Amino acid sequence: MRLRSLLSPFLNRLLPPLVRFYLRKPRRYRHDGLDMMINPGVFHPGMYLSTRYFLEFIKELPLAGKSCLELGAGSGLISSWCARAGADMTASDISSLAIDNLRENAVRNQVDMKVLWSDQFDKIPPQQFDLIFINPPYYPGTPTDEAGHAWYCGPEFEYFQKLFRTMSGYVHSGSRVLMVLSEDCELDRIAALGAERGWQMEEIDRSKRRRWEWNYIFEFKQLPALENGVRMKVQR
Repeated sequence: MRLRSLLSPFLNRLLPPLVRFYLRKPRRYRHDGLDMMINPGVFHPGMYLSTRYFLEFIKELPLAGKSCLELGAGSGLISSWCARAGADMTASDISSLAIDNLRENAVRNQVDMKVLWSDQFDKIPPQQFDLIFINPPYYPGTPTDEAGHAWYCGPEFEYFQKLFRTMSGYVHSGSRVLMVLSEDCELDRIAALGAERGWQMEEIDRSKRRRWEWNYIFEFKQLPALENGVRMKVQR
């Protein structure tokens, strides 16, 4: 465990440039009946545990007829699978490279979904989703190119600050907001930022420990507001 804690910061900084080098040309990726092309500059779902683990969890959800949003959809593996399962799917990303790749893979796999360029919810028309899926960037730092938006959330976790400030307008009382995170990120800080905006972070699943790390799925629920505007933690 001590070795892992010593190596993790180094590996977390080393992996992104190595992956970008490998993905300097398009790579084909097949998973669960989907035939994906991963273009340069787009997060590769097959090279990390988070996307595949998240998808395995999502597969168990009732998706047919549900309005779903994948925020930061990358190449579109999860969005394509959900659309194929009958979801009314919206896939968004801040990267224009990812948007082009999303559209390409939707055509490639003959699935119907809305693809929107958006910095989080900025360009998403007002609406309320039944399900929101998020595989966020969580390393502190400033993205220096489009690919970096998949990794770095800002030096002060600005990604999460904005997310929790704006997300409430896109959910209804029965919505589920699901996020996959790793033990490598600052879970307590993310939870605290959510709580500041009235979102309770609850672990609902965790993967087997692989490559020295746990991956978790968290659900974010809005805390009930009192008449004086103060929010209370839900008692269980």
